[in-house]
Amino acid sequence: MAGVKSFWKWLDEHFEESILIFFLIVITVLTGLQVLMRRVFSSPLSWSEELCRYCFMWSGFIGVAYCIRKRCEIHINTFLNLFHGVKHLILVVVGEIICTFMYAAFFYTTAIIIRKAVASQQVSPAIGIPNYIIYIGALLAFGLALIRQIQNLVRDARGFSPKKRQ
Repeated sequence: MAGVKSFWKWLDEHFEESILIFFLIVITVLTGLQVLMRRVFSSPLSWSEELCRYCFMWSGFIGVAYCIRKRCEIHINTFLNLFHGVKHLILVVVGEIICTFMYAAFFYTTAIIIRKAVASQQVSPAIGIPNYIIYIGALLAFGLALIRQIQNLVRDARGFSPKKRQ
């Protein structure tokens, strides 16, 4: 049971960065392969640039959840630093509630876009994969961002607990 618990802890702490590292490796290998094929063999790959673009887009979306997890998202610290103690914590929690609703709206809107992409049956030009698969990356990323935002909200809301303040 301890192994399962440590796996979930590792996954909670490193999930996004593992995906980001994977995409970075794919982009690096594909770009190097494309240069090799173009310069050495004079036969460029028709699909590598498109796949790199999709990996880059997915990593940008996953990067949002990573920044939320590491708490390096953009804040207006100058305004927040005017307040201390409970007032500061209230402002942080209100900001996180707003962000939670925003990521929920992004998740919902992306689900609608995916439904429309499935209905359109469009495929990517070079690789030929359905466009909705490309959009699933955004859906997963906004879902992860929503989960991470809720985690941060719960952690910060615990700051209001009498047990924590003693």
